[in-house]
Amino acid sequence: MRILNIVSGIAVLFTTLAFAHLLQHHFFYAATDDDAHNPVFLARMIPSMVVGVLSLIGGCLLLGVGGSDKRARPSSDNRLLTVA
Repeated sequence: MRILNIVSGIAVLFTTLAFAHLLQHHFFYAATDDDAHNPVFLARMIPSMVVGVLSLIGGCLLLGVGGSDKRARPSSDNRLLTVA
C-alpha cells in the first residue's frame, strides 16, 4: 500500500508541475497589459492558484512529506492488560 502512495504522490506532483507551467504561460506570457487590470482575469487567476497549491499539498501528503505516519511504527500502548 505504501508503494501506491509513493507512485500516486509522484504522479500528483508531476501533474501539479505541468499545471503550474500552463498557468504561467496563460497568465503571464499570453496575457496583455490590460488583462492585469481586468477583474475577470484576476478572478480566474486566484482559484487557479488555490487549486495548484492544494494539489501540491495533496502530493506532499501522499508522499508522507511533512507528517508522521503513525501506521508505520508499532505503538507500545497496545499491550494486553492482565489481572493478577
